Amino acid sequence: MGGINYFNDRAAAIREMIRVARPGTKLIIVDETEDLAKKNENTPVAGSFYKDRPEKISSPIDLLPEGVQDVCLKLVTSGDLYCLSFRKPAQQAVF
Repeated sequence: MGGINYFNDRAAAIREMIRVARPGTKLIIVDETEDLAKKNENTPVAGSFYKDRPEKISSPIDLLPEGVQDVCLKLVTSGDLYCLSFRKPAQQAVF
């Protein structure tokens, strides 16, 4: 939970999560939405962190490799967080 929004290579991180998971494993990625980042841009503690983001925050659903199963994207905590879940195929696949 948290962090993937600011990874240099989010697609590579997701591929690695899938690679090390057992076949059939459900993986879940949770992080803040752009709406939450905007709410926090002017706060004393987190303001500079959110203000200096290089691009608009979005869920990495478009970075999931082909073959993952049961993909589900939900907004949670009144839209402040996204929850992206998916399952590694039960049969071995190369990611």
